Amino acid sequence: MLGFVFGYGTLADPDDWLLRRYPGDFPDTVYLAVDGYRRHWDLAADNSAARHDHKYHVDAATGERPDIYVAALGLEREAGCSCNGVAIPVDAERLAWFDKREGLLYDRIVVEGERISESLGGTLWTYFPKDSALAAFEEGLREGKAFAPRYYVESVPAAFAARGEEALAAYRASTREPRCPVRDLDLVRAAGDAGI
Repeated sequence: MLGFVFGYGTLADPDDWLLRRYPGDFPDTVYLAVDGYRRHWDLAADNSAARHDHKYHVDAATGERPDIYVAALGLEREAGCSCNGVAIPVDAERLAWFDKREGLLYDRIVVEGERISESLGGTLWTYFPKDSALAAFEEGLREGKAFAPRYYVESVPAAFAARGEEALAAYRASTREPRCPVRDLDLVRAAGDAGI
């Protein structure tokens, strides 16, 4: 084992579609909290950009690919806040898989050991929004074209609710509500590994 990845959104749900495509058997996770971070919905992907052709959104009613910015969940540093999630054990292959999945919108960073509520015996990484993804959200917000997918906004708290009322309460206490409208969108993925 190389270390752990901190999952604070859909990665907290073991039934997440992408995690079912995880290389090999999905490992047991450790539920924990990381001090000094809060979740937000203030990053976005440009839905019409060719670099997102492997994974994009369509309008749930029309099936059309709209020219919008699709918001995603990220972390920001905030003193006094504690963000709950799961530590997922990874080896080099699995870490590379996560890097491929997250790399367009996020940078992988190390979480300092003193911030972690549980002793893991290894490095804990997480994925922090790129400046370009934060800027894309702000551009979409200014243009009135930023939207958070309803399925995404609803599925993350549901993943924490499955862990009990305390986990859901901790999620709500450490997550800002989206600053943009929520919209009914469906996710389209390319076939094979390109769609992760």
